[in-house]
Amino acid sequence: MADKIPVTYDLVGNEIHKRKGDEDTVIAHYYHDTKTVTYGNAALQRWNADAVNLYLSTNELLVQNILREDLPKDAPLTKAIPPRPKKGPEGDKTPAIVEWYYKFRPNQFKARYRVIGNYTGKVIYMEDVWIKRKGDQVPEYRAFRKVEDYVTNVILAHRSTVLPDGTRLTYTPEQCPDFQMDDEADDLAMDAAVQEEAQ
Repeated sequence: MADKIPVTYDLVGNEIHKRKGDEDTVIAHYYHDTKTVTYGNAALQRWNADAVNLYLSTNELLVQNILREDLPKDAPLTKAIPPRPKKGPEGDKTPAIVEWYYKFRPNQFKARYRVIGNYTGKVIYMEDVWIKRKGDQVPEYRAFRKVEDYVTNVILAHRSTVLPDGTRLTYTPEQCPDFQMDDEADDLAMDAAVQEEAQ
């Protein structure tokens, strides 16, 4: 059995490098001044986001913005747009924050929640069950139930999110049994981005 080649990550200037043996690949960029992570495209983000997030949090580097270079920048915020809500225990999956990004920062929404595209078909997911206590009517978590449904033209993303009213906004590939990820197209897009970065 061959020994596994260790993979390491390092921040050099603004570049986040992934090193495996003799291979050294720039997989993302991190900008200290704006606390922003950028990925070249969806494929680079798909294959590297978890490792990048772990590397940045381990090194206590905060992330406020997540962008993809293949998406145009969102329009500047105006006074008519309300400030972003504060994070709750769910972090950036706090329903009010999800809704804010969806309405006012659509391209950051796509990058932050790793949107793949739209989906029509069967969905299967687990949903929390909350029951109000007798007397004070405070909701308490009791269990979860399996939900099966058929959806049309919903958002498919690598991170599942809900809106403040409890409506599910995004579904993950794991929740969509009819979805087939195009790994080959993803790999080609990632290779092209890596080649472009190397030039």
